[in-house]
Amino acid sequence: MGNLGFEQPIGAHRKASKYVGLALMIFSLGLSCFYWGIGSGTFTFFIILMTVASLVILLAPLRLLNYRLLGILFLCSILFETLLF
Repeated sequence: MGNLGFEQPIGAHRKASKYVGLALMIFSLGLSCFYWGIGSGTFTFFIILMTVASLVILLAPLRLLNYRLLGILFLCSILFETLLF
């Protein structure tokens, strides 16, 4: 059903993947609070989280998410981050 290939191992290890996802979210919240401060970091974290989640909800049924597109987006974001900031 999934087109990226890692959905089956995540479904097989449901409890561990929930803990890993929670740890990554707490880590990213901590990094954004460290970078922007407590209030702005928390607000920015939730704005980014809502934006990415809605993009996944919109693009997943269209089968537009694949490794090539995600890799290109990742490389573009790293390139923009290093050149602009």
